[in-house]
Amino acid sequence: MYILRWVIFFSLALVSTLNSITIDLPLVKFENEYITVFDLSLARDFFFRDKSLTDEDILNKIILIKAVIYEFKRDYETSEDLNINSFKEKLIEDYGGIENLKKQLKVYNMNLEDLSKFIKDYLFFNKMKEKVLMSKVIVRFDEIENYYKKVYLPNQKKLNLPIKPLTEAAAIIEKKIKLERATKLEKYWKKELLSHYTVIFFR
Repeated sequence: MYILRWVIFFSLALVSTLNSITIDLPLVKFENEYITVFDLSLARDFFFRDKSLTDEDILNKIILIKAVIYEFKRDYETSEDLNINSFKEKLIEDYGGIENLKKQLKVYNMNLEDLSKFIKDYLFFNKMKEKVLMSKVIVRFDEIENYYKKVYLPNQKKLNLPIKPLTEAAAIIEKKIKLERATKLEKYWKKELLSHYTVIFFR
């Protein structure tokens, strides 16, 4: 892992010096594809901008995105409802305007349209992750009733917010419980998913 960090640091430092992505060293092999310094840098700049994420964290996220695309290839090829334009608008906002975003894309010799394929991959991954995990979670109605009495009602009263009857609040409560349980299942799902594929890190 130390060598991997050194390779990434050296590669990105060289990229910074040249002020454009002119080298593309492989960092990981996923099946017959390579994840490179270019992919890592692109993902950090446009998709995983949380500064607390390490290079290894981001590489693992890229690997998962590829695994989901492989696993659900037919869905990927026919997917259309991914709100790519909304994602682009959010990027423009995050970068403080279209010109700033274009400037950063120029580092990769890309324009906003070139980024569309990567945006599709990212959004498809999030969509399928939620769909798969949510399908694995079953919430009984008595659990919804219990949550309504012990959590929903006290919180609404405490915050002085309107209280919906159980019949109206049930769907929202069910989704909340599902999301909480799906989050706990996520690491097991990732492990199972990656067991289907060959992943090699270049150290």
